[in-house]
Amino acid sequence: MSSLNILLEKLKYYIFYSISKSPTTSGIIYILSHRTLWAPLRSRLMPTLALGVSITTALFLLTYIPQMTLLALTSGPFVAPISAALLVINEASAITGFLASRNMFFGLGQSSSSTSSLTLDAFDATLMLKGHEKLVSGGREIKLPSRAGNVLTRLGGLVGMSKRNSFNSSGSTLDSLIRSLLYLPLNFIPVVGTFAFLALKGKRMGRNALDRYFELKGYSASEREEWLKAHEGDYISFGVASSVLEMVPFASFIFTCTNSVGAALWASNVESRARMESGLSEHSKKAA
Repeated sequence: MSSLNILLEKLKYYIFYSISKSPTTSGIIYILSHRTLWAPLRSRLMPTLALGVSITTALFLLTYIPQMTLLALTSGPFVAPISAALLVINEASAITGFLASRNMFFGLGQSSSSTSSLTLDAFDATLMLKGHEKLVSGGREIKLPSRAGNVLTRLGGLVGMSKRNSFNSSGSTLDSLIRSLLYLPLNFIPVVGTFAFLALKGKRMGRNALDRYFELKGYSASEREEWLKAHEGDYISFGVASSVLEMVPFASFIFTCTNSVGAALWASNVESRARMESGLSEHSKKAA
């Protein structure tokens, strides 16, 4: 077996392992088992599905043949059709995600403010379901249980840094679209280019996965970078798995929601571990 084939086998194994062991899988299972979190999917599923179908169909009709022709020059006539299809799917996913986020209904229900995005609500709601209400209350108003029906309707407006940072969301979404489109030419490199595209996109997505958690914890930029450096393998694995799932035609919105829930579950584990270590440290000091 050639060194290239060995590399490709390792990359395929890594992607499969990333998805099967990643919090992204836990996010899918968790959202399926908690009907409370279905509200985002119900409210936005059909409009986003229609948007995804329209964009994907248009791109296949208008760009598939030209891109396949170009890819045939670099990848050969046998690989080009598959590579072109993946390229169109990537383009459709990036454009659909951008347009859906710009047209997304902010908030879930009457309790959420106009600056609270749907995925942010899903992240915070999951943290609350996992027992981290105090952590979430540092970044937004939380209504009393007696005044709200479920965890989503208890979510109020953003406060403090969370409120200020929300105004940058549209800019970051545009930046994400531009970066995704800039990575797309990598797909013109035969076989390896697709994996390089996933690796770069996955690394970027993974680095941003716990931004909300770092915000709630009040981490500085240096503290955030220190944490990411110590957990590089974890966030790259999460990012690659998220990227692959969000490339699924027409279902990218669903997986965007489940990935947000998965990131919250990951943050919950990080927070629980930090609290346990802090408790053990305090106990040791008292014992000494």
